[in-house]
Amino acid sequence: MTTAALARDAAPALPLPALDEAALAARYEQQGYLHLPGIVSASTVRRLGALLYGEFARLAEDFRQRTGARLDDAAELADFLARQGDLDAWFLAQPRDMQHLMRGEFPLEVRQRDELRLLAGEAALTGTLRRLIGSPTLRLHFPPMLRFKVPGVNRSEVPLHQDGPYFPHIHEFATVWLPFCTIDEACGGVNVLEGSHRLGPLRHGQATLWGNYVDAEAGHARFTDRHIEMEPGDALIFGPHLLHYSHPNTSTRVRCSIDSRWFGASTSSSRQYYDVERGELVRAF
Repeated sequence: MTTAALARDAAPALPLPALDEAALAARYEQQGYLHLPGIVSASTVRRLGALLYGEFARLAEDFRQRTGARLDDAAELADFLARQGDLDAWFLAQPRDMQHLMRGEFPLEVRQRDELRLLAGEAALTGTLRRLIGSPTLRLHFPPMLRFKVPGVNRSEVPLHQDGPYFPHIHEFATVWLPFCTIDEACGGVNVLEGSHRLGPLRHGQATLWGNYVDAEAGHARFTDRHIEMEPGDALIFGPHLLHYSHPNTSTRVRCSIDSRWFGASTSSSRQYYDVERGELVRAF
């Protein structure tokens, strides 16, 4: 699929939902997440979708020049990785930019682009976050994470985990996951274990490629496992303790997404963040 076609696939035409504050808060508390259709404006989705898919095309070409394999071709990529021998050892020996590509992550210079601050101007989204967090002020951990998932590349799928261990510098926050193509059973997005946030913080294991994860066989089967199907402009919001993981991408589409962390002024952070009310970046201290 061409970059232009991918960008067109990222353009929604969805209305903003009517938000019932009390009902949303109760649902968020009960199930541990919210799926909010059409809450991000079409103009912001178009601009950010064009950014992500344009940058993916650039990264894919750079990867081909360096390795001879196409980053967006699962068979070629699998063949390339099979020739590396011990994958964990090979991964650890790679420069940071190659490690990011193997995890399906955009590099830091893309994550720091000014266009990403458009999310802070989305009134329906930020208003909902203020109500859910219980804070009149809002901060966005910056930069957010930008990801791509190529069809059939299983090594870029994130295992079962909570977000809390990845962000120990933020005590309480809400994660917002935004897709930039249609998320259906084939082009999978995020699976959540409904209600699992009530477990609180869990012990996580360590893996070379993905770092923190929760053992999938550790007794969490009592929670309903839901794959959230979404459209561009939808948001999936959940807290630091909800168990979730990547759904496999078996479609023909590259899946690009943004996941960001939002918190109130009563929560301190030792990392850089964007102050939504002041409209400025606050440097790490």
